[in-house]
Amino acid sequence: MGGFVVQKYLEKHASPSAYLLASVPPTGAWSIFKRLIYNRQLDVLRATAALSLYPVVSNSAKAHELLFPASMPREKAAFYHSLLQDESMMSWLDCLGFDLVDVCRIASPVTVYGAADDALVRPEEVMRTAAAYRTRPFTFEHVAHDMMLDPRWRSVADAVIAQFDAMFPETMSLTSRVSPQAAA
Repeated sequence: MGGFVVQKYLEKHASPSAYLLASVPPTGAWSIFKRLIYNRQLDVLRATAALSLYPVVSNSAKAHELLFPASMPREKAAFYHSLLQDESMMSWLDCLGFDLVDVCRIASPVTVYGAADDALVRPEEVMRTAAAYRTRPFTFEHVAHDMMLDPRWRSVADAVIAQFDAMFPETMSLTSRVSPQAAA
């Protein structure tokens, strides 16, 4: 939902550029919600009753399935799961339709990234988000929803840096400012 928050911010604030990674589309999260209802009825019922999204990822196996690639070792997924916090139910309701994004109010250039193996935000939703911003999405093969913790995170980070450097060639390259040790 972080990308949705970024889009809401951009409705009122200008930015030289914005990057959406596996973001909820500006048109909302109904398709995501319908998939969750279909695949995880009890979890959605528990989440609704508790006013908490945590039941959807309440154990490491559930989190692994939704957020991480199948190739990620279970121990690593369990570690990442131990760091998860609940999402905002109010933000989730906004994503469902209470406060959708008005793309006409966004003047900042938006770059859209998606993950081909994303169990939450499917490629067609990434395409819709890109279309809303009149751009083409970048899709990463063999990458899951949590692109920053995916074993192939480096390809995502390199693409963001390359796009940033292309947009702002007059500034010192981000690549030259990151030491190999810090990036590893």
